[in-house]
Amino acid sequence: MADTSLTFLPFMKRQPPLRINEARPGQLTATLNLKIVDASGAEHAVGSQSLTLLGPGDVLGISPKMIARIEPHAGIVDFEPNYFPYIEFVDPDFPWRYSLDIVNPTSARAQPWLCLIVLSGKEIEDMQRENIQVISVLADRRQFLSVRAAYLPKPEEVWASAHLQLTGLNQPIQTFIETQPARHCSRLFCLRKLEAQTPYTAFLVPTYRAGVEAAFGLDQSDAGKNKAWASTSPSDIIKLPIYFSWNFFTSESGDFEELARNLKPTAVDPNRVGTRPVDANLVKTSANTDLKCYFLREGALAAPGYAANPENKKSLFITNSMLNSLNESLKPLPDDETSDDDEEDPLITLPVYGRYFRKTTEVKMPENAQWPEPPWIHELNLHFRNRVAASFGTTVVQKNQEQYMKTCWAQVGEIRRANEQRRRTQAGYLTAKVLENKHLKPLSDERFLLLSTPFHAQF
Repeated sequence: MADTSLTFLPFMKRQPPLRINEARPGQLTATLNLKIVDASGAEHAVGSQSLTLLGPGDVLGISPKMIARIEPHAGIVDFEPNYFPYIEFVDPDFPWRYSLDIVNPTSARAQPWLCLIVLSGKEIEDMQRENIQVISVLADRRQFLSVRAAYLPKPEEVWASAHLQLTGLNQPIQTFIETQPARHCSRLFCLRKLEAQTPYTAFLVPTYRAGVEAAFGLDQSDAGKNKAWASTSPSDIIKLPIYFSWNFFTSESGDFEELARNLKPTAVDPNRVGTRPVDANLVKTSANTDLKCYFLREGALAAPGYAANPENKKSLFITNSMLNSLNESLKPLPDDETSDDDEEDPLITLPVYGRYFRKTTEVKMPENAQWPEPPWIHELNLHFRNRVAASFGTTVVQKNQEQYMKTCWAQVGEIRRANEQRRRTQAGYLTAKVLENKHLKPLSDERFLLLSTPFHAQF
């Protein structure tokens, strides 16, 4: 089974195996010492060469091929507002590749040279109403963003928005990255709380001032390690080059976990929730009606403690007189019954549910029965609550009986075809057995082989 464990690192910056110096703020250099080794192994110094590392001021844009994935997808309309938008890069060191921080084995963090910011549609409209051209396009199709400082993240917190993910790390990191390109990626988040049902636009911008000045073609001599925006007034307008952008909408609410956590438990009355009182009075006059003669019919849901409630579990069986009426309805009618004007009125009583399925001839009270546990047919017809459920089932059948019969008759044709095929197959089998016994079994082996030769090529 493949190892799916995840390892997260706060940064990854590849540097040449040389001593890195900061010649001046914002410029990283390395010294390469050159030497010649002769045949005897002696070393002869021939000089040194100073190398200047590429930084954010050397980047004017990035290729879309460097981006592996964006979340949410462009144009999506149901992104959960409690999630963070992010962008993934193909190269594991890309967010820190042009960082101006010098890292070593003891470094705990590194400033990424990129930052992902998100602006809502309302924020963009508010700035446009103040005659701020939020997005401008140059002749070479490069785009620039003009945004208020209040909408930007704090520069000192940008380092926490990026990380490196490794899946199934089982060897040194450098070897793992070179041999397992599909099991690692770098990711850049926008750590902003989103609002529900709101349009947003995400922008990938530089974090260093040198990257901004390079994009505008300005002198970078004074840029140093300064950030693209600092702790200025919230109303200040910051201009940033846009390396990548996309739009999306948030959904009405969060994901399932957030909705589940919003559920608040409350105490309910088990006598009222999930049940409905049903009148248990039989044939009585209004003067003799007992308002306390009722039972609670359960629904699909019940409150905790419902089963332990004696009021819900009490047995309300039909009286003996009604039991006699039920058994009277089960008696078979005489065969010579004729229509007569003077015949007695028919017996009107409650139906005996399941009588035809069980071929029931008598309903018995549990205390008068001889079995240790009464069969379900008697419990069904003697208990009020069971009879209510049975009546609902009967109503469903009566309401849909035409459709049920139509469905049953629709299967008759297939059953007849299957039976006809079965009869033909059986007839063919019996005919073949007769021919075998009459013509093939009496033959000698030589004669049988001669007759069956044409069929041998088929096997």
